[in-house]
Amino acid sequence: MDNSIVYEMTEAAYAGRITLELIETVFLEEDNSAVFERLDCLRDLGVSLEVDNFGSGRASIVGLRRVAPDFLKIDHRLIEPVTTSESAGRLVGSIVEIGGALDIAVSAVGVKTAAHFEMIKRLGCTRAQGAYFYQPGALAEVCPLTDENVMRRFG
Repeated sequence: MDNSIVYEMTEAAYAGRITLELIETVFLEEDNSAVFERLDCLRDLGVSLEVDNFGSGRASIVGLRRVAPDFLKIDHRLIEPVTTSESAGRLVGSIVEIGGALDIAVSAVGVKTAAHFEMIKRLGCTRAQGAYFYQPGALAEVCPLTDENVMRRFG
């Protein structure tokens, strides 16, 4: 996981929420009902489900519908070129549209610059994560940060 701060562009609460990040290989097990039953139990307990590094593996639309995660976290390798490539922007925009059609919010991972941040907001991502918000640091340095400080600096 990227050690940077997550910036949420919606009013939904994120701090203090337990989130399980799934990798796309979970979707290869579409016939394994036990996996999906366990995910449903976790969701019933209030655990948020996210698909990490979306676009780097083999997630299927059918698998996304079955798992119904709260977020798709677009792989940083797809976010990196959005400021320099029109086709990269269209691709990210398409992922956002797929997420919208499935009622799944989309998060951009690897946001490094203000230009990246502005572009992914225009493309419809609802969260962003990356070094633009805060450079990775030691736990003692990161813990004192509050949502208010992050919002004041980047909001």
